[in-house]
Amino acid sequence: MYPFELTLALVVCTTVANTINVLVFAGATSALDGRALWLRSFVATPVALLIGWAAFAGAWAALGLDVDEAVAMASAPCLYACACALAGIVPLVALKALLRETPAEAPPVEYALVLPRRRLPQALIVEEPSVLVSDEPIALTRVIRRPMPVNTAPFKPFTTGELAFFREGDEMAEMTETAA
Repeated sequence: MYPFELTLALVVCTTVANTINVLVFAGATSALDGRALWLRSFVATPVALLIGWAAFAGAWAALGLDVDEAVAMASAPCLYACACALAGIVPLVALKALLRETPAEAPPVEYALVLPRRRLPQALIVEEPSVLVSDEPIALTRVIRRPMPVNTAPFKPFTTGELAFFREGDEMAEMTETAA
């Protein structure tokens, strides 16, 4: 019959239908804030199919062929695809209801295990004299020294970044002392 014209009209139909489907679905998604998937599908698919098959008839007529023939060839598949799209909403809604997660109840709280956060009191800095002055005699007791366990691993109390931070702080302190 018309293999080239039919192929070209079907390519126009599918391209337009898929583009419109994506645009309408994305617009409905942003308008509905991602909710109501069934409604987005209900709106996007039939609208895209109707416009796609209308593009098929337009491309058919633009190729110089009979418009009545284009309407006859496009109407049956368009109505069938719209009916299938609308019928597909039923399983979509059923799956959504089946897969909907109900919020689980939280387990009871055992207050004996939950302790309030303790805040330590603010530090109090007290300057003490370097020499202890007292009239009482100091009782000297014998101190037993026990050897400390030996650790053979190298001891590095600070990282190089922390050492650089301390060095910069010392330099800043020296600059403020000389400026004063």
